[in-house]
Amino acid sequence: AVGGVSLTGAETLTNKTLTAPAISQVVFPATQEASAGANTLDDYEEGTWTIVFLFGFPGANVGMTFGTQAGGYTKIGRMVTIDGTCILTGKGSSTGQALIGGLPFSAAVEGSLAIAISNITFANQIFARYVATTTSCDMRECTEAGAGTDIDNNNFTATSTIALAGTYRV
Repeated sequence: AVGGVSLTGAETLTNKTLTAPAISQVVFPATQEASAGANTLDDYEEGTWTIVFLFGFPGANVGMTFGTQAGGYTKIGRMVTIDGTCILTGKGSSTGQALIGGLPFSAAVEGSLAIAISNITFANQIFARYVATTTSCDMRECTEAGAGTDIDNNNFTATSTIALAGTYRV
């Protein structure tokens, strides 16, 4: 019965107003119940993640110390929106390409994200991109001519800071 009207069999409903009960929340299960339907929203999640700096691939942070490592995320279906801040208090001894690690989910494909930095040196334009099939982003710089090179441990100081935001597909 909806709005005091019951339908049984094949009755036709005309000139009636049906009102549904008020819905204030939609609750998803703690574990996704995946659907094969492309237009079915089958997952929603909010949470936190711990952002880290890493050097070398797949990444290490030997002796590195952090003042802040905070991130949040919202996952809706296959899309994850993240934000985070990481502040070093000690650079440590690891070497190699600079990575941002600890993403809450592995990225399905490469993609870029917005970053704001301080105490990291670079020559031209700096950017970060999701590394497909990992929970990391790499950091690179690009010249005006379009040549790209890795940002590495030599570009960082003991007080390097990064803030980031982006959305990626899982």
